[in-house]
Amino acid sequence: MPTMLYHFALEVAEAPSERHWLLAAYALDAALIALLLTTNLVIDGVHAFHFGFYPKAGVLEAVHIAQTVALVTRGMWVLYREQRHATAEKRKRLLTCLFGVGLISLAAADYAVNYGVAFYPPGVLPLAIALGIIACVRH
Repeated sequence: MPTMLYHFALEVAEAPSERHWLLAAYALDAALIALLLTTNLVIDGVHAFHFGFYPKAGVLEAVHIAQTVALVTRGMWVLYREQRHATAEKRKRLLTCLFGVGLISLAAADYAVNYGVAFYPPGVLPLAIALGIIACVRH
């Protein structure tokens, strides 16, 4: 997910100079997916909570979280950087994307549940708010 969000930000910002970072991110994704499917290093079972089951972080979950933080931060920086010298229309589009990425980033609180923090994962709230904003703006 974070790599796709970063890829989206690069496409919207029209920032081809970031391509080498994007390819590295996809390579790390491929490695993490392979490890996820074949070992317990990324996800190591499940936690049973009052709201249901949730994945238990393996030792390499921290790598995924670090990648998420790095890519979301870099994607937001690229969106901000490119809007500073964009046309008015493009600036509006880039700032809207920047706001959306910032809002959706709040869903990262769900990672705490992977480490056993027993609260209902609030990640659905930023998603619902974002969808509500889209509905209001479009209609």
